Amino acid sequence: MTVLKTHRSPIYILGRESVFGNFYAYVRWKHPQTGYVHRLPIRRGPEAPSAEQLLYDGFRRRFDSHMSGFGPYEQVRLARDSGGIFFQLPHEEENLNDFKKKQFAALTMREYLPNLEARRAYIDRVSTSKFRVAIRESIALLNPFSPQNKGLEVPEIEHFAVNPVQSTSSVLKRLQQISRVLQLMALAHEKLETVRPLRDAEPSLRWRANYDLMAAQMMAYRVRLFEYGIALGQFGKNMPRLIPRKNPPHNRWEIRHGSDKLLMPDVQQEKALGVTADQLRSYHREALQQLASVKETHEGTPWAMRAEWEEGRRFGATFRSWYQAPPKPRPASKPTPKPIPPPKL
Repeated sequence: MTVLKTHRSPIYILGRESVFGNFYAYVRWKHPQTGYVHRLPIRRGPEAPSAEQLLYDGFRRRFDSHMSGFGPYEQVRLARDSGGIFFQLPHEEENLNDFKKKQFAALTMREYLPNLEARRAYIDRVSTSKFRVAIRESIALLNPFSPQNKGLEVPEIEHFAVNPVQSTSSVLKRLQQISRVLQLMALAHEKLETVRPLRDAEPSLRWRANYDLMAAQMMAYRVRLFEYGIALGQFGKNMPRLIPRKNPPHNRWEIRHGSDKLLMPDVQQEKALGVTADQLRSYHREALQQLASVKETHEGTPWAMRAEWEEGRRFGATFRSWYQAPPKPRPASKPTPKPIPPPKL
């Protein structure tokens, strides 16, 4: 930047919009040999000097490509401070995973402009506010990219064998993980609730929106994790009776989240997960109320768009079983070729 100013050389950038509150967007790439669809990360954010939103979606790292309405921090700051311009390309994009974009009103978004000062100055400013520090600490506690949070992510696809002897240990292992994640999420949520009295005194509408959305997400994520754990425990225990009589017989089952119907914990699960049926219903109502409040308070912004998306994910979990055929035998003279590695973007 010093060199640019010395030579009076403005920088003009033709770039893409930043992902909302996240470092990466993901491009879908289908492997030509295996047919497996990979999500390839592209560094494309955040729009602020640091992440001001959760990098976690309640089960694993965020793979969505929700847009922020602003350009990436580094590019916008470089153009602005050099006297240049950041030109934002149109939104037509192919193969972005879970791409979601709305046109945000420019006048509305002026109230939510990100801070573009130097990162050191930004951190110093944030550190003087107990309210903003609590938000940053909650994000850090649930950061799936942190080495200390290796056990934070629940697999997106996990198939269990129908034979209880083969599946029981895997089910118990996953239930233990969910219990640990719930404890960590409760701690992060508690940090936010501690500073709730400071919310209305926060001068920045952007930081108030950050808080409102994160608090609503935390409540929603806890409900979804409770439901996933309840479903896994109940279906795992009752699984042999749930398998339909088919030919060929089903030999795999899984739990899928995203159902409208909530499952209630039994007595044993209430103790294991630390939630009663009445509490779960209350948490569910509160999550819906908070998400609706975000949509109303921050209408026409990425925060409202994200809250609407969270509502659409729903909260319950369901059971699914199927028959998985064994892999076709391959002649010994024709060994399976080693697949090419996915490209790095």
